[in-house]
This record gives sequence, C-alpha cells and structure tokens, in this order.
Amino acid sequence: MNNLKKIPLETKVLGLICALILLIIILLASIFAYIQSVETRNGVEQLALQSGKAISLMPELRDAIENNELEDLFRPIAEQVKDQVDAANIMIENREEIIYSHTNQTQVGKKSSDHTNYHALVFGGANNFQVERDGESVLIGKVPIIADYGNYTK
Repeated sequence: MNNLKKIPLETKVLGLICALILLIIILLASIFAYIQSVETRNGVEQLALQSGKAISLMPELRDAIENNELEDLFRPIAEQVKDQVDAANIMIENREEIIYSHTNQTQVGKKSSDHTNYHALVFGGANNFQVERDGESVLIGKVPIIADYGNYTK
C-alpha cells in the first residue's frame, strides 16, 4: 500500500476548488436557462392573447361573420397575422364550437375537439390554455368576439 503515488495536498485542494467552481458554473447556467424558458413562455402567452384580442376587434371579422363569408373575406387576413406572429393556426369557432375558419379546410364546419370555450363565453375574458393535441402540448389563446349591438337602453 505504501507503493502508491502520493498526491500532494496542494493538488488535492486545487482539484476541489476546480470542482467547486465547475459546480457553481453549472448551477448558474441551469438557473439562467430555466429563467429564460419561463420568460419565453410568458412572452408566447402574451403574444397569443394580444393576437387573439387584435383579431377579435377587427371590423373585417365582424363583417365576415355577418355575411357568412369567413373563408373569402377573413382568411387572407388570418393568414397574414398567422405568418407575422409565427402561429401554428388561427381558428375561429362559434358558441356551439363549430369551426368557422381553420387552416385545414376539412375542419371547417366540424365541431371543435377542445373544450376551452367555457371561460371565454361565460366570463367574456381572454385566457390562455395548454392542451394536448396529437401527442403535443399546444398553447391556445382564447378571446371572445364581442358583437356591437349599439347603445343599450332599458
């Protein structure tokens, strides 16, 4: 046993200090990565809500719904907004969850598969939801389209 090489104390201390510094760097990098991912997610959620609010307030959307011409009148605008915000889809559906407008034309007229309309319809507010679709996690921004019926009088 005495034949083993003896490691000097200075080398042991230096090795421990290097290991400690490496551990601190790894911890700081992982904390920074986590904070960055949370900020990115918050930014995406805000962008989804802002895009939904902007689309719901467009007079072109109301005109297209009134004239029942969503695909002809509003689809080009929805495609432009989708490209600008890098969204996967902009979908418009009615109270009964029937899809009016969708990037996949075969979905138009069918009933929507997600059940996140409750908050938007009952409370009239904009919300974010995370749902599972096709094995992937999808972030949805739901905003009700508020119709303008003029001045309300009793």
